[in-house]
Amino acid sequence: MVNRPRFPRAAGSPGAGKTYTLGKISDGSIMPRIVNVDKWVEYFHAGYDTETFTKPKMITKNEVFNYVNSLLPIVNDATSTDTHVVVNRRNIIERLGYDTACIYIETPLEVAL
Repeated sequence: MVNRPRFPRAAGSPGAGKTYTLGKISDGSIMPRIVNVDKWVEYFHAGYDTETFTKPKMITKNEVFNYVNSLLPIVNDATSTDTHVVVNRRNIIERLGYDTACIYIETPLEVAL
């Protein structure tokens, strides 16, 4: 049996605590690399519109490419309201040989704000 890398995914509303929760998860051997486009959007003071989102998106794609080529466990920490996007990403990463899991954080709006 091959020990395949894990690819948990966090989903939930903004401010729900996805990044905090994922930061506490470890399998005890190699810490997963957390992939989050939001950190690059904040770094470049960009927005999520087509014009300013290009650079953060490309950097994130390169991170994922490098982590997958290194066979590192990765976590895709993202806010997504489109379930098709979540399922599509999961299917792609499973075809690459990763086991997947989803962590969903449900938070009331008052708490998230």
